[in-house]
Amino acid sequence: KKIEYIKKRRWDIYLKNELKLMLSENSPKTSIQNFIKFKNNLSEVDINNIKALDLRDNSKIVIVYKS
Repeated sequence: KKIEYIKKRRWDIYLKNELKLMLSENSPKTSIQNFIKFKNNLSEVDINNIKALDLRDNSKIVIVYKS
């Protein structure tokens, strides 16, 4: 839906379902690959309950749930 360049150093991607992906500054491609692997292990209901995924650290994913 939308891509935003944050402080001239990294990207946030907003998907159609309002899910926000915060990509790594140094390796955004790896962040996207990690998201795809993560998403493949979740149901559509699980994805719909997530507000944002912080993918800036490639060794983990921080999940922010909708309230």
